[in-house]
Amino acid sequence: MTVHHAIADAIALTWVFRDVLLLLSGQKLEPLAIPDSQDEMLGNALRGVPERSARALPQVTASDASYRERMQVKHRALSRDLTAAIAEKARSESTTVFGAISAATILAGRSLSNRWRTEPLQFLCPVSSRRHAEFQEAVRAYFNIIPLHLAPEIGSDLWDLARYCKAAVLPAQSREVAREISKQIGGFLGMGPTPATVSDFMHANFASQGSLSSLGVIPYATRARDIELTAIWGPALSTGVDGEQYLGAVTLNGELHLTNTSSRPITGLLSKTESILARACL
Repeated sequence: MTVHHAIADAIALTWVFRDVLLLLSGQKLEPLAIPDSQDEMLGNALRGVPERSARALPQVTASDASYRERMQVKHRALSRDLTAAIAEKARSESTTVFGAISAATILAGRSLSNRWRTEPLQFLCPVSSRRHAEFQEAVRAYFNIIPLHLAPEIGSDLWDLARYCKAAVLPAQSREVAREISKQIGGFLGMGPTPATVSDFMHANFASQGSLSSLGVIPYATRARDIELTAIWGPALSTGVDGEQYLGAVTLNGELHLTNTSSRPITGLLSKTESILARACL
């Protein structure tokens, strides 16, 4: 199942999976009310952006077919014992499962990739704003992006790095910071950006070596009558950076599922991430 990111985020798709599960089992669903957009939810920050004529927009360019054809999705499921151990150890170390996975992925990437090991690392973290929505199950895009900037000498210890990752994204979960991020985007759009300035903005904010989109624990029953949802492999997407490693994480039925989407995947990244977590938590 795929969707344009302007329409929905990955958490929204997990609710779609729930609805499909219920429908296939013969149950009837009542329609939800139309939800607010993230901008409306956070205070209409983009309402003041002047409207632009469609004629001022640049011509759409064809997608790079060779880049798209190289995209691969690797996946790996962690055992229930390891999944539970990661959550328990993360709590005892004053961090989160997200922090632990982020740190393990960064350390794994540094051990396997010379680029990750020697260059300053930009690691992107989508942060959900869904907690501020009136309808939690709505199909909408409710998220912001927080970049983590890591010099090569930062983060040799797994749990120090995990606490750093948690602290970096925690403020963005508040309504105030989420609204401020929306205002910054509104200010940028209000300047009437050209294709060149949009390209510069995207490169400055989204060009990265890696990303982690962690959906947390699926909050609904995964069995409806005789039909069961056994795995979710995703989110799987690309920000358009050749060679970026896009990690997805979601816990379903007590098992942590990991995916890595990339046009140039780092060989063994997921298995190395798992071994680092197993060594630290079991």
